[in-house]
Amino acid sequence: MAMESGARTIIVLILSSALISCSTAGGGVLSSPGGRIGLGGEMIFNVLNFGAKPGQRQESTQAFIQAWDAVCNFNGRVRLLIPPGVYKLSETTFGGPCKSQFPIIVQVQGTLQAVTDLSAYTGKGWISFSEVNGLTLTGGGTFDGQGQSLWPYNDCKNNPNCVHLPASLYFTKVTNAKVNPNTDGMHISHSNTVKISRTIIKTGDDCISIGQGATNLTIFKITCGPGHGISVGSLGKLPKEMDVQGVIVKNCTLVGTTNGLRIKTYPASDPSRATGMLFQDIIMDNVQNPIIIDQSYGTKIKQAISCENQ
Repeated sequence: MAMESGARTIIVLILSSALISCSTAGGGVLSSPGGRIGLGGEMIFNVLNFGAKPGQRQESTQAFIQAWDAVCNFNGRVRLLIPPGVYKLSETTFGGPCKSQFPIIVQVQGTLQAVTDLSAYTGKGWISFSEVNGLTLTGGGTFDGQGQSLWPYNDCKNNPNCVHLPASLYFTKVTNAKVNPNTDGMHISHSNTVKISRTIIKTGDDCISIGQGATNLTIFKITCGPGHGISVGSLGKLPKEMDVQGVIVKNCTLVGTTNGLRIKTYPASDPSRATGMLFQDIIMDNVQNPIIIDQSYGTKIKQAISCENQ
């Protein structure tokens, strides 16, 4: 009996040592393909484990999509980790709905850099989040849309029917989101309860544009410039657009921008509303047009329009 008891003790000690060794050497116990358990039981999926290659030559789009699929299909606390380095990406969509009942954390420590081939973009965004309920985008990283290489192809200044270049960050049907990266500009539409804070945005278009169906949006401590400022709209280009409600813009700084705060709508559009908007404690330095309300957006000649069409 004594030997049997001792054998059991030895087995238990060996297994315990094996578990400790696995946890220490790998930074967490592997329990999902490509993922490891971090502090507090959170599952962490690192894009490097899915084949992402830091550097300015090789594209990592598919690796990012595969890593997101693993994140989106995990039912529990989960994080997508993008470590330091430069990652080349073409059009990338992080789509839901996802299984986790907790907000998904996307931690960007590196720089995401857009490819400059326009044929790689078919949608409205370069990096898009769609149908995600609960999202925190953080990490202090950078979204480099390489706008200086693409803006020569934009003729929207002279062509009201132009095709807009993709926004660096595009949010649609996203709820309960917090965003604080450094980026080239972002667009939010069809989304509820989104907070954008402590972000530096440099772009050739709107630093932040707010489209139809955006509700309960908070923009806080944003630095914008160069760029076209912070815009509600353009609204009314499409039939039966959804209302924009509950927009708060506070403690923001705009430096060297074409516009400051702007609301822009197309004339003779279907009835819709932009209501419940607060702009407070805004610093503007060398801004050409600090405040604009343009109800004739998209027309070359600004003229009086009857109230029947507004």
